Amino acid sequence: METQTLSNVAPTAQESPSSNLRLFQGSSHPVALFFFLFFRGLALAMYFLGYLVLSNFMLVFVITVVLLSMDLWTVKNVSGRLLVGLRWHNEVGPNGESIWVFESADPSRPKNAMDHRMFWLVLYSTPVVWFILAVVALARFEFLWFCLVCIAFVLSSINTVAYTRCDKDARRKWATDLATSAATSSLVSRFLPRAFLGRFFG
Repeated sequence: METQTLSNVAPTAQESPSSNLRLFQGSSHPVALFFFLFFRGLALAMYFLGYLVLSNFMLVFVITVVLLSMDLWTVKNVSGRLLVGLRWHNEVGPNGESIWVFESADPSRPKNAMDHRMFWLVLYSTPVVWFILAVVALARFEFLWFCLVCIAFVLSSINTVAYTRCDKDARRKWATDLATSAATSSLVSRFLPRAFLGRFFG
């Protein structure tokens, strides 16, 4: 497992969102937050529309999976980096093994409460919604819809699992750096005065 530090976090947005979009007023990156919610919400809306109104299952299936794939890419590469200062990806090791690589912004980077709250809330709640829909589809013996919901659950859970591990790794790294810094400061404060006195009065 590798940990890197993000150095290319985009600057905070300066323009105020529209008064009608109160949800985004407190966000540092309203565009990133919008698309984070947009693809997930649109995938759910397409599923409900197809389930309740449309009769063309294949059309609903294709559009929903495309939206979920776009959501997977956007959250993995853009939303997490801008909203919470985290990013992850997989690399293939020299022996063919899969290596998780976690990146995190510097701990001193200002955190936006709205961005953090919305990111983690939606990240965890979306798989729960798809899981409930899977139970409903299975209970009604609608196996085609059940297959679609299972795909949606897996695609939405990938980022949930990855970002959970990424966040834990970042916290561990920050705690280790803090402990190392404290230990170094303690050693310096303990031995430097002795060395100074010994040099002049020893």
